[in-house]
Amino acid sequence: MIRRSLVALFAVPLICLALGIGIAHSAGAAQGSMDSGLIIDPAQLTISISDGCSRALISAPQGCIQTHRLLLQATQEISGVVAITNDLRRSDDAAILPAGSITVSTTTALEAGDFGTLDISLDLSHVPAGEYSGAIILRHSVGSTRVPITVRTRDYWLLPLLLLLGSLAIGGGLSLYRELRKRPDQLRDQLARLKLQADGDSELLDAFRSAINQRIDGAHQALERDKFDQAESQIGEAEQYLRRWQQARSDWLKLGTRIASEEVSVKGMAAAVAGEENVYQRSQSERLAELRQGLPKMETPQDANQSLKAIAEATSWYYQISVDTGDADAEHTRLGADIESTDNLLSELTSLPSEQISADLPEVQTLQSQLAPLQARLGALAPVGSLQRRLIRLSADNDANKQVLRGDADNLLREVQAIRSELRAIDERADVLMERYGLSRQGSFVLGSADTSGTPPAATDLSPLSDAILKAGRQAQWRLRIYQGATIIVAAILVIPLGMNQLYAANLTFGANPLFDYPALLVWGIGLESTRESVVAMARTMMRDEKQQ
Repeated sequence: MIRRSLVALFAVPLICLALGIGIAHSAGAAQGSMDSGLIIDPAQLTISISDGCSRALISAPQGCIQTHRLLLQATQEISGVVAITNDLRRSDDAAILPAGSITVSTTTALEAGDFGTLDISLDLSHVPAGEYSGAIILRHSVGSTRVPITVRTRDYWLLPLLLLLGSLAIGGGLSLYRELRKRPDQLRDQLARLKLQADGDSELLDAFRSAINQRIDGAHQALERDKFDQAESQIGEAEQYLRRWQQARSDWLKLGTRIASEEVSVKGMAAAVAGEENVYQRSQSERLAELRQGLPKMETPQDANQSLKAIAEATSWYYQISVDTGDADAEHTRLGADIESTDNLLSELTSLPSEQISADLPEVQTLQSQLAPLQARLGALAPVGSLQRRLIRLSADNDANKQVLRGDADNLLREVQAIRSELRAIDERADVLMERYGLSRQGSFVLGSADTSGTPPAATDLSPLSDAILKAGRQAQWRLRIYQGATIIVAAILVIPLGMNQLYAANLTFGANPLFDYPALLVWGIGLESTRESVVAMARTMMRDEKQQ
């Protein structure tokens, strides 16, 4: 009985020891079978194509041919290493990555402890999107080694991006169509209110009234032709003109009075001179008409006042140069008559009997010789009336030609006065001779002063617009621009990357299920854009209704 107990006591540990040795031997044998004398680093290969390879409408990018190198280490001497490739199957077994698309080159023999390489190249150009798995078997003299391979590929990014853009465009188009149904009634209501405002303002300048009515008529015609953008643009311009008038009503009225006064001054110019049209007057009238018609397009009355001051200065210049050229022509004519008179008197002296004039004849001849150059210089000057003709042929805004005419008039006056000075010296000596022989004549002409009483006063400055009004207008414009820019940024810069990140980048096998992946892009883009447009339209309507109240 005791012997049986001892046997049982020692039998259990011995059996456990035997089982442990057997398990360890089996594990060692299995490990040796797994290694088969060859260690591969990494033990398995996983490939993911981030940009995508599978496509239908575009050529394959360069990244679709993947080449990877694995490290081999021999735990014992091996030879005759041969790589065996199999098809890689997609996870749904609906497609394969054929073995012909896999190229393997490897070191064929290794000593114990030596290192080698295993180069694997996969051509994914024509492989449908999805996750593929399989293995490459390395058979050699010691046994075989299995290299698991997993390949994840998706459709090329361009087609999904285009589809997302198209979906956003479709969503925007649907939202726009929904919005367009409201626009005609809104525009007509806005147009009616604008017309009532303009017609109810009795002080509105004719230039503003004409411009506003022209835009109102244009908007009405555009609405009749369903040209809503054109109608909205016309209404916007009319509202802008009316706001400008209302913001500076008193200054615009002062400016209108100044323009009317300047028109009276321009009408005071001769319409024609010697049967020739006065181009200067016509150009001044055209400038005033253009200024009056352009008042609604000017930001402030000060802008128009600058133009009016330039026109007034041109009118003042005309009156001044007209007086100066008239004086120059008159002096030119009188000087010619005086030279001719002196020449006649000297000729009369030379016609006296020789025995009477013989003593003074040389001096008379000297005076005649001095008078001849003066006649030549006078004849070389611009003909009488030429400056006046040049003046009426000038355009009022031709500053260069006006400066030339001003210079020519000044030069003519200086030259006439210089000839007059030299003629006085000849006349003084001739008067002595004529008195000696009992002859006489009237005195010389004295140049009078110019009459500038017809010169109109220059335009005066208008009071500046309120800085607060201008600042508020600029701030409102900037707010509108920021709002429009933010809308574009949200739609074009933030929405597209968000959609690509959620639906494409996060799906490593995008395109493996085309009946789901691509419609998801369309639904996402259309739904997001429609939602965004609905929110924006609702907010815009609420803000407009609040302002109208």
